[in-house]
Amino acid sequence: MGRKIAIFVLAVGAVAGGYFLGKGNWLGKGTPPAKYVCEKNGASANDDADRRCVPFDGTPKGSPKALVTIVEFSDFQCPYCSRVLPTLDRLIKEYPDKVRLYFRHNPLPFHDKAPLAAEAALAANAQGKFWKMHDKLFENQANLDRPSLEKYAQEIGLDMTKFKAALDAHTYKAAVDADVALAKELGAQGTPNFFINGRPVRGAVPFEQFKSIVEDELVRAKKLMEKGVGAGGLTPIPSVPPRRLPVLAVKTRPKRKSLRIARRCLTAASCR
Repeated sequence: MGRKIAIFVLAVGAVAGGYFLGKGNWLGKGTPPAKYVCEKNGASANDDADRRCVPFDGTPKGSPKALVTIVEFSDFQCPYCSRVLPTLDRLIKEYPDKVRLYFRHNPLPFHDKAPLAAEAALAANAQGKFWKMHDKLFENQANLDRPSLEKYAQEIGLDMTKFKAALDAHTYKAAVDADVALAKELGAQGTPNFFINGRPVRGAVPFEQFKSIVEDELVRAKKLMEKGVGAGGLTPIPSVPPRRLPVLAVKTRPKRKSLRIARRCLTAASCR
């Protein structure tokens, strides 16, 4: 979220990363700290052709030490993103020490209030209240204009001077744009999209489908650890050079297409 450190997920963990998102710089000389990198070996990298390397950062919902990592790409105006929240909360509740959820932003072009809402969430994150703002925004999807965002910020106890300044200056726009670019790069162009230890899951799928994948990943994690992969798959061995993520311009669509656009969120379990 607000932090620039990225962690790559693949299987239990991720491919070795340790770069500043969008800047292509190593965190430092030599081997990065273990918590920022993950091992990529034959067992974890090649057993699933669809598994992706997905960066994540910020404060997760769930245990920070969980073996199963879910990275969600979402849009605060997307009705299916709101609809899947109870499913995700149930998953965290049933696997309190085994699953963690990270949130990344993918405001879609036809949701005009979503980009600023994403910036507001990151501004709240800078004050340690991302999940409180996250919940407020989804509870009030029909009211995401600037005055409403300020109202929610005040309700969750943010420093309003800092919050307003961040929105005025669009302090977190680049971070939102980087997430949008990453979503496109990963093929996660609709919302919601999930990566469970790198395995793609599209749409607001039923709880049972999430649970089945989580159970598979827990079994897989234990097998990897038995083969010598460190706890959580984290190993201080960088294997992938830093790279620059593209920042893509988000084009707005003309209002005359509003009916066709609206149907994009009504005919499937995701908006796209």
